[in-house]
Amino acid sequence: MIMKYHHFRYSPVALTVLFALSHSYGAATENKKIEENNDLAVLDEVIVTESHYAHERQNEVTGLGKVVKNYHEMSKNQILGIRDLTRYDPGISVVEQGRGASSGYAIRGVDKNRVSLLVDGLPQAQHYHTLGSDANGGAINEIEYENIRSIELSKGASSAEYGSGALGGAIGFRTKDAQDIIKEGQHWGLDSKTSYASKNSHFLQSIAAAGEAGGFEALVIATHRHGKETKIHSEANKLKHNIRRITGFENRYDLYPGSAQNAPGGSFFIVEDTCPTLDCTPRARPKLNRDNFPVRTFPEYTPEERKQLEQIPYRTEQLSAQEYTGKDRIAPNPLDYKSNSVFMKFGYHFNSSHYLGAILEDTKQRYDIRDMQTPAYYTKDDINIRVDNLSRKNSSVYEGDNILDGLVFDRRIPYGLRYSHVKFFDERHHKRRLGFNYQYTPENNRWLDNIKLSADKQDIELYSRLHRLHCSDYPVVDKNCRPTLDKSWSMYRTERNNYQEKHRVIHLEFDKALNAGQGVFKQTHKLNLGLGFDRFNSLMDHGDMTAQYTKGGYTSYRGRGRLDNPYIYRRNPRSIETVSLCNNTHGDIINCEPRKIKGDSHFVSFRDLVISEYVDLGLGVRFDQHRFKSDDPWTLSRTYRNWSWNGGITLKPTEFVSLSYRISNGFRVPAFYELYGKRDHIGLKDNEYVQREQRSHQLEPEKSTNHEIGVSFKGQFGYLDVSYFRNNYKNMIATACKRIIQKSHCFSNYHNIQDVALNGINLVAKFDLHGILSMLPDGFYSSVAYNRVKVKERKLTDSRLDSVNDPILDAIQPARYVLGFGYDHPEEKWGIGITTTYSKAKNADEVAGTRHHGIHRVDLGGKLTGSWYTHDITGYINYKNYTLRGGIYNVTNRKYSTWESVRQSGVNAVNQDRASNYTRFA
Repeated sequence: MIMKYHHFRYSPVALTVLFALSHSYGAATENKKIEENNDLAVLDEVIVTESHYAHERQNEVTGLGKVVKNYHEMSKNQILGIRDLTRYDPGISVVEQGRGASSGYAIRGVDKNRVSLLVDGLPQAQHYHTLGSDANGGAINEIEYENIRSIELSKGASSAEYGSGALGGAIGFRTKDAQDIIKEGQHWGLDSKTSYASKNSHFLQSIAAAGEAGGFEALVIATHRHGKETKIHSEANKLKHNIRRITGFENRYDLYPGSAQNAPGGSFFIVEDTCPTLDCTPRARPKLNRDNFPVRTFPEYTPEERKQLEQIPYRTEQLSAQEYTGKDRIAPNPLDYKSNSVFMKFGYHFNSSHYLGAILEDTKQRYDIRDMQTPAYYTKDDINIRVDNLSRKNSSVYEGDNILDGLVFDRRIPYGLRYSHVKFFDERHHKRRLGFNYQYTPENNRWLDNIKLSADKQDIELYSRLHRLHCSDYPVVDKNCRPTLDKSWSMYRTERNNYQEKHRVIHLEFDKALNAGQGVFKQTHKLNLGLGFDRFNSLMDHGDMTAQYTKGGYTSYRGRGRLDNPYIYRRNPRSIETVSLCNNTHGDIINCEPRKIKGDSHFVSFRDLVISEYVDLGLGVRFDQHRFKSDDPWTLSRTYRNWSWNGGITLKPTEFVSLSYRISNGFRVPAFYELYGKRDHIGLKDNEYVQREQRSHQLEPEKSTNHEIGVSFKGQFGYLDVSYFRNNYKNMIATACKRIIQKSHCFSNYHNIQDVALNGINLVAKFDLHGILSMLPDGFYSSVAYNRVKVKERKLTDSRLDSVNDPILDAIQPARYVLGFGYDHPEEKWGIGITTTYSKAKNADEVAGTRHHGIHRVDLGGKLTGSWYTHDITGYINYKNYTLRGGIYNVTNRKYSTWESVRQSGVNAVNQDRASNYTRFA
């Protein structure tokens, strides 16, 4: 069974060594082991082939576009998280959120909310894009893989199986049961798994325990993870950065040509609070650095003047790759990641027909990251001499030895030049689930084979917070610092997004298998009828947009500013000022009113899979209705009704060859943030023309169709699957601007405006080398995987709209080859394998495009990646109840950057990375 699951994953970003130690307690008797081994030796190949195709064709007869993985395979392939799952699956990639988390998957040229994610049939949180918010999270809750028993990755439109969102594909997760942990021949089981990955210092500890007695069964899984940012290539750390920051200088002496030695150069002062007797040496006001200062040749500078002269130019400082902050940073942002999950299942078998179960889950994840593309210092480019009067707030007066204390940015929220400029992001994800399920398997299955009823309550909270800090003297960085009375003009600014999504879901399924016909016309029908209801609530609580600063300043009450008659200043009373940045009278991002949308959806689905000797047929149809309601008149409230379907046929002229064709469609109703609207029309909230446009604005569902044809070869040699697919996407939603009020204003919102067509080829093969050449020992294998997607057409469907982008297809993964060769002991006592991954360069045409502004055009071309390849070696050893696994990834330590990482710099990125050096993704 294991042999026939596909082993394809993408290569990690840096050299990674991973060790996984897995203990399994409780085993069958020795005689039973011998019997199992004997059975395996005789039936190995038959079991492998049948299990592979039965599983991938569970809901659809062709198996085209399907990849199925179970927990045993995930452990064997050392899959620790979302980025490892599709490491060797060309055509499926992870969407990076940009702050440590992820925003789902990309399949067949689309991503995020266009690829559906479900766990036990429950939809996971949507990607919510808060436009214009510095605290925008945009992440999707990540799933704890230690709780998962199997995963189906469906490529191509799949709404007949997965509902709304399965536009380009879907990923369905199934959680573990007690029987997955209980050992054969026993009534209990205990698994412990410890893993470590050096690429990101990722540590995992998971313990699973299960037991059964007297009809009762129970399962408990506890998992802890923590890790850091993914490391860059070691060569990158050798890079040095030069900076020229503002340090300022005390303008005590006049150093210009024609001046006398030690002549007073500027304005002088004394602060009464630090010198009550007023007999201290006056201090000189500071000035900003400058280059090309005119030097006096005569008379010579005195030692005191020369010391000041040395401080005038910007001084060059050299920082390491890890120390440097700024847009040219090559090292990744520091990340601290932690995750804790508790998963429980309980059940009771009343008899062989009736089962009642319950499920509880509590999973928390946190991502703390510092944005080190934000310079912690200031340069002359940060000073706008037309706006920034640095001497106004503090009169250029300072106390102590830090002369920058006298220079303050005079802005709405003022802050001193002396403080480090630091930005942090906090992400907190929390998923809670409580569910009950009932299963009825009648002893007399004349009419029904199985009935399943489930009711689930799922609450997901995605919390993100921005911290901007100006309260620690450079170069000190302190995330916990805040404005205090002893730090004049220190500042702290924050913003918070708290997205909550709640679902109350009921599912009911009926299954029946029946036989019809005789001889070559004998066929088996696998019938399934499904009913579902979901009551949902979406809440985006955008707020805490506040700033605090310590108000300082000085008042002069006498003096002329000369060295012999300095200004005398008194310190103004200091206070902590709090400023709210919210304004609910506006309709844009500064509006902090909660964004509430509620509603419900229900569906009815029917599926008939017809299996016969020479022909397999499949038909699925589903009806969905979604109702969205909001008390906010600006939020779209609407009902959507959609039919989805799929059909498939497989011709089996021989036992070894099959020809398949699959056709399916998909749809996606607008996401919650799209229903809310873009709302960047500042000050127009009460404008009657804007209100009229908002009331008449409509969004239609996105639609897709998928055609796929394939040929499959299977036999003693292994299997080979090749397919060609074509996907068409219609009514894709994007932002655009509509002219209103005699075209004097532009109303920006989401519109159905983009169409895309693409096609591609997918190849998956695994060869049993012993079956091909009997002289080779049993257990040797090789594998091949390839995927390519090509854009056939992309266009905008409404020329009347402005400020709209051409469809940018950065979600397409560059063509990729994966080649594998290895050996698995027939009894799985040990195994070793090498995998080579080769990726082509990113096609520039896929990310090129234009932003249309009426008659004006703006090029949207972005960064690209070149071709690259890596070699990975993995292996395992089984000894009794212990398994040791290890891997060396990127054995030759090549420098490369994956497109999945670099696309964070594109215009469609969740949180666009605007750094100038994308080598930071190497």
